[in-house]
Amino acid sequence: MVIIMNSGLRAYNEQNKLAQWVQIVSECRDSGMSVRQWCQEHDINISSYYRWQRKVYAMVEYAA
Repeated sequence: MVIIMNSGLRAYNEQNKLAQWVQIVSECRDSGMSVRQWCQEHDINISSYYRWQRKVYAMVEYAA
């Protein structure tokens, strides 16, 4: 039972992170700035941004 709860909790945490990054990617894209400049201003690692952007885009493609 503990394993099932941990697995469910991990999935829940991943969904929350993904939702947060959907917002971050949208804000960046809507800003009119370059990704590099936006990430610097928001203290976000650019590699992390692009990794999460890929996850967000994959989710959108999967849902379509």
